[in-house]
Amino acid sequence: MLPADWPGDFFANPWGTGPFTISEFVPGEFIRFQARDDYWAVGADGQPLPYLDGAEFVSFPDELARISALQEGALHLAPASITLIEQYEALEGFDFVTVQTGNLHIVVMKYNEEPWTDPRVREAMKLVVDRQNYIDTLYLGYAIAADDHPIAPGIYPLAPEDQTPRQQDYEQARALLAEAGYPDGLDLTTLYIDPGSDGGFAENFAVFMAAQAEPAGIRLDLQPTPDYWSIWLDDWGPMHIGISNWAQKNTASEMLNLAYRTDAVWNETHWSNETFDNLLAEFDRTLDQEARRGQLKQLTDILSDEGPIVIPGFRQDFAVKDQSLHYKLHPQAYVWLGDAWFEQ
Repeated sequence: MLPADWPGDFFANPWGTGPFTISEFVPGEFIRFQARDDYWAVGADGQPLPYLDGAEFVSFPDELARISALQEGALHLAPASITLIEQYEALEGFDFVTVQTGNLHIVVMKYNEEPWTDPRVREAMKLVVDRQNYIDTLYLGYAIAADDHPIAPGIYPLAPEDQTPRQQDYEQARALLAEAGYPDGLDLTTLYIDPGSDGGFAENFAVFMAAQAEPAGIRLDLQPTPDYWSIWLDDWGPMHIGISNWAQKNTASEMLNLAYRTDAVWNETHWSNETFDNLLAEFDRTLDQEARRGQLKQLTDILSDEGPIVIPGFRQDFAVKDQSLHYKLHPQAYVWLGDAWFEQ
């Protein structure tokens, strides 16, 4: 939150309403914060916040360098990946901690382009995924299954809790493809974010999806591209599919209005459904929360049943934390140290 006369350049003029202010910043190396002595809030114990005198965020070239810094006692908190969980759990004096999120992998089917104009083909694509296999393979169990819509249960208020994700069914997928005119299956150019841009996050899912789809006769030609985010909203032409990811948003309304309303600014699938649009507008103007709960259930059902997306699960985020540090991970990856404290 900034006043209208803020002069710009946040690092030179770190105005704001938070509990810390910037004391020193060296791009690519570190940024240091110091506690404000005029912060407005108090903690649960009635004492002024923040409890910490300051904090320092340090850049490291890779995850192994962060682990070394943790071993040396130079860090109290660091992001972590599930692939190195054994190394993190072996650190003395630290805990490997998790938080459930609404962050997701997504398969993007362009609703206005062949073969995705046919609902039978879209359904076949959704049926190739073994969602528990996705959870176990990519996240070692640290995820929850999704039903091909982006509203995670337990994360978004009013999110439906009673949906049952699809089960993998190759026989039905092949039958649907044949009925839609593809008895020999599909060959799809598969665009996704190259590992140099996201560290392999999308590629891991792309490789997984290629293996899942092949038994149904859906053959994915994987083509990583550093230009994915400059072409993701474009028409791609027939026989294309995309693989990317989304972070959760603040509300269900924000997510659905950003990506799934017909004229949404980030409508990567070019999805258009008048019933969905009208219901979303009704959801946004309704005040009764139980009525909104029912409306959100209808919205997610429409997306799950008819939408041009495959969303197999919602992942957890991970960090390693000094056992003496009292701090909770935030599901949107925000770092809030305003009420963090060390046990003496």
